Amino acid sequence: YVSSFSMLISSLFNLGSFEEIIELEKNYLDYCLNRNKISTSSPITDFYIGASYANLGNFKKGVFYISKAQKNVTSEAEYAYIDSIVEQIVNYL
Repeated sequence: YVSSFSMLISSLFNLGSFEEIIELEKNYLDYCLNRNKISTSSPITDFYIGASYANLGNFKKGVFYISKAQKNVTSEAEYAYIDSIVEQIVNYL
């Protein structure tokens, strides 16, 4: 489920369907809450949700999700990439 959902979010993000991603956030949160073992199930999904919020102008929620993603990534490259996005948001504000 998590892998399929993550692919869906990624595809929607690549299509620029940010509103659709935000609509799916509730399903993601429900799943994470019901599966407390994987409450940090997918950093990349968190990143795409956060970037969607940021693209729609909700920087507070965007930074929350992007920071959550950055905290849970496993590679230095992913961390550095997310850090560059955070820096872009900070510069924009």
